[in-house]
Amino acid sequence: MAELVWLIIAVVLFIVEAVTYGLVCIWFALGAIVTMIAVFCGVDNFILQMAIFFVSSAIFLLFTRNFFKKYLYRKAEKTNADSVVGTKGIVTEAIDNINGTGAVKTAGKVWTARSKTGDKIALDAQVNILEIQGVKLIVEQALDEQSPA
Repeated sequence: MAELVWLIIAVVLFIVEAVTYGLVCIWFALGAIVTMIAVFCGVDNFILQMAIFFVSSAIFLLFTRNFFKKYLYRKAEKTNADSVVGTKGIVTEAIDNINGTGAVKTAGKVWTARSKTGDKIALDAQVNILEIQGVKLIVEQALDEQSPA
């Protein structure tokens, strides 16, 4: 009967793992399977079963977590819009946050743009693209384009 309980626990934990985005409880599901095997081999003591469950789960966690992180959570490469963040662009329409105007051309495309600091940025100025908010680029004037103080 105890092996059935551990099987149910393992199945529930695998289902929880399947519906979550990250590695949440896979190690505990594997620990439940190890405990179920131990019960099949004659371990009847509940406290010993719990110890096997926690120790085997911890061992799976310690020895496989880095492997899973390395191969399952590879850093996604920036695509489409995110790829322009950190690049430079040229102002094609003067940027004025108060009047809600501004456009920047980068990577062959023209985007609406706003200044991070609220400063006006003139036409044809070079800007650094800091982030994207919705469909607007948030920019700052490039240091080599600013007038001397």
